[in-house]
Amino acid sequence: VVVTELPDRLDRTAETLAQIAAAGSSGTALGLDVRDLENIRQVAATTAAIAGRIDILVNNAGVNIRQDAFDATEDAWDTVQSTDLKGVFFMAQAVGRIMRDQEPQGGAIVNIASVMGLGAYYQRAAYCSAKAGVVNLTKVLALEWAPVNIRVNAVCPAFVDTPLTRPMFES
Repeated sequence: VVVTELPDRLDRTAETLAQIAAAGSSGTALGLDVRDLENIRQVAATTAAIAGRIDILVNNAGVNIRQDAFDATEDAWDTVQSTDLKGVFFMAQAVGRIMRDQEPQGGAIVNIASVMGLGAYYQRAAYCSAKAGVVNLTKVLALEWAPVNIRVNAVCPAFVDTPLTRPMFES
């Protein structure tokens, strides 16, 4: 299993790697910023080199910057879109190419979207738009890549208790 995290936060992968080892498998942590296309290509290639192939990709990178729509800034919009939508696409593309070209051909890609990609929520114009894009992007990739045995699905969870969302739960 290859676990990714932002390059300056690789220490956050220790618990996950320990759980993988406790389950009798092995894991490697790689630094990944999905806003950096060259980094995406490097991580995909390194993962394939380590494992010999890639069978599953879980696209789970995400960020939300809460702003009223009237006050949303271009920088915040671009950060959310680049991470939550553009990063999902280019990560899927890089790994999808490997899955297409490996023997036997194929694999599975799971994109983490959100219920906010199916509806709307206050102060989340950029986030809801990006996650809606992930939902539709998933449909496009599933359609295009089915002939090469790549299954593409999206999961649309509601709020999950994480360090990112904990302040919302506590308030």
